[in-house]
Amino acid sequence: MSESELHRNLIRSLTQRLKEMHPHMNLTTDLQMRPGQPTTPIVGGYRPDVYGHCSKTHQYLIGEAKTTTSALQNKHIDNQIISFLAFLKEYRSPTFFLAVSGEHADLAKTTLRFSQNIYGADKIRLFVFGSHDVWELNKTDGASWLLH
Repeated sequence: MSESELHRNLIRSLTQRLKEMHPHMNLTTDLQMRPGQPTTPIVGGYRPDVYGHCSKTHQYLIGEAKTTTSALQNKHIDNQIISFLAFLKEYRSPTFFLAVSGEHADLAKTTLRFSQNIYGADKIRLFVFGSHDVWELNKTDGASWLLH
């Protein structure tokens, strides 16, 4: 399977999980099946893979998918995450998901903890989606809990 196909499948899996976890959210992905379909907005200079909001509760979420170790260990992902967190922290009950293939879950948690510590994203709920499992990161000590 090509990297771009893996990426699309990961976005689809994340979106399905988000629909289960946040049924009230209006979710958009950057997976356009045909020209003219809605896509995610540009946020801080980057287009997230998944964008959600609920106009009733004023909640926002952003999801980003990465399929390789190198995609999790470069300046681009650091800048993306910081831009997304800067946007989200302006809203009530914001949520950020970093989706990875299962073998990259620990590295994804480390990447998010690093961004959380540098940026001070204390009020943003941070999650790692690892193909089928979901971990929530603790805001105070960096621990994570498997939510399934």
